[in-house]
Amino acid sequence: MLLEVIKSKRSQISYSCRDLAFKLKMKPSVWNRIENGLEPLPKGDAFLFQLASALLIERGSTEWESFISSCRTYTPPTRKPLTEKELVEKLPMVFRKKDGSAMKEPELTELAEELRRELA
Repeated sequence: MLLEVIKSKRSQISYSCRDLAFKLKMKPSVWNRIENGLEPLPKGDAFLFQLASALLIERGSTEWESFISSCRTYTPPTRKPLTEKELVEKLPMVFRKKDGSAMKEPELTELAEELRRELA
């Protein structure tokens, strides 16, 4: 819910993810991970106040108090580990041959088996 509020407020003021990251003095890649629920918000009221201000939430308003309270209690969603099948389906995005071409399914299966043997 909180992330949707942040994205909505950011959109209302016509900020890109990158724009907001720069306002917050963060690397855009870090803010992107936060906004996508992959990392927690930085701790501390100073950052939360800076975030609320960057989103043009009026300090001292009911919206401000609600926003800060939500930020203080926010934890990113937990993600379940991928099943073996889901992992193998995603391997083509990660593993490429030296020439940049995608690996074929038999090659990916062999690689998965090799990794499984090494990690066992």
